Amino acid sequence: MMSSPINNLPSEVLFFILDYVRQPSSVSLSSHSSILSCLLCCKAWYTVTLPMIYRDIVLRIHNLKCFTDQFLQTSSRHNHVLQLIQSLTISLNPKDYRTPPGPIAERNEKIKNQSFLPLEKFPSILIRMTHLTTLSIIIAGGGRYDLHKDMIGSILAALPESCINLELDLDPVNIESKGPGSAHICEMISPHLSRLHHLRLEIGTICPALFGDHFAIDGSLQRENCPPLSHYYYPALQTFIINCNFWGSALTCNINGATAASEALPPARVALVQCQRHLFLRGSFPRIQRLWLLDGQLNDNNDESVYAAWNRRDIVNNKTWAIPWVDVKGPTPMSFYSVIRTPEGRELVTPSQYRLVFAEDQTWKETTLGSRFPAAVLADRGDFIIRNPPALSVSEYRFLYKGSCLTWRHEQITGRKLLWATEREGLVDRSPLHEITPPGWRRGIGYEGAICGFYPDNGSTGS
Repeated sequence: MMSSPINNLPSEVLFFILDYVRQPSSVSLSSHSSILSCLLCCKAWYTVTLPMIYRDIVLRIHNLKCFTDQFLQTSSRHNHVLQLIQSLTISLNPKDYRTPPGPIAERNEKIKNQSFLPLEKFPSILIRMTHLTTLSIIIAGGGRYDLHKDMIGSILAALPESCINLELDLDPVNIESKGPGSAHICEMISPHLSRLHHLRLEIGTICPALFGDHFAIDGSLQRENCPPLSHYYYPALQTFIINCNFWGSALTCNINGATAASEALPPARVALVQCQRHLFLRGSFPRIQRLWLLDGQLNDNNDESVYAAWNRRDIVNNKTWAIPWVDVKGPTPMSFYSVIRTPEGRELVTPSQYRLVFAEDQTWKETTLGSRFPAAVLADRGDFIIRNPPALSVSEYRFLYKGSCLTWRHEQITGRKLLWATEREGLVDRSPLHEITPPGWRRGIGYEGAICGFYPDNGSTGS
């Protein structure tokens, strides 16, 4: 029997074809079963397909335990497969684990056994991924289970030298824990900084120990025995994003062992920007393109002119962008959308959980297969289909949902734009972001002196 002409193709061409089959799109949503069929077709296809299947691994609650149990084995075959992995995304969201109705404690126990307990065993697997270049770990909120800092510390200690891109989104990590990394996850990240190209951190507690022990907890440099520049030199780092979450409530680390965070853990943002700015001025980041810290601030219920905003603190340029957003009606009564106006001049309507993505200007992106990468890596490779975050233009939103928001109503009344992303000098400004009051208009005074909407005011100079 003659072989199929496709088997005569060079392996590079066959790889390109099968890689297209692997990636889901609007045309092909059953890519997983299709690529597995290719794997079983023949020896030649198996040889090409196996590295493709294991190149980019995504682990969620439904498959993390199975993957961990399989690769705890240390046979040469399992080690060979682990060496094929180039990117690993671990994305755990308790909401993804569907269980029959029952006691909450029973459900949480199942979630723990299915996701967080396998993480305890994961370091022995991770250390064998000797060709891993990108690691992303995202733990969604929804309950403080048994995910402790020492568990993440053990994973970081096992991170292969080949890994140059790291994302840790660990806001719900338990502050109180024991073992390596329990006082500082920062101390576990620090040894990897000198080789990293891209780093994104969103952690409930974070402090200047990220850069070594010569910075005080408030971000100031301890002048005695100041180390040479080589101790704080990050020659490969191109993007470094720290997100202190919207309320700016990321705290400095629990170095004193306090049990009450409110008593001993001040906000981290000021200390971090101070030490980062010092390192930048010393020349510690020769290749840096984005060195940003983000935090947010709320609107004022007693003043309609004050809007919620993300603060994007640009360490390199010593400036802060206040990026406003406002709620708008979603497509269903239980959906929440926001209008956001970015420093890049875009006005978008997006589900509320994606506001942060645009505040960070999509420095990290997700593929249709669920893998997370720095945007710069995806731009260079070009062999992934990117899953863009959902966003509508204003005209698209109005056509589909015909909703409105406070900003649009005020701008319709006054006939001019009243709110935009605002650039501010320095790195610590948290002053309220105001919608302007244009000439010819004044603000109304509502119940108990609250500042509300617009009224014509002939002769007013505005504010």
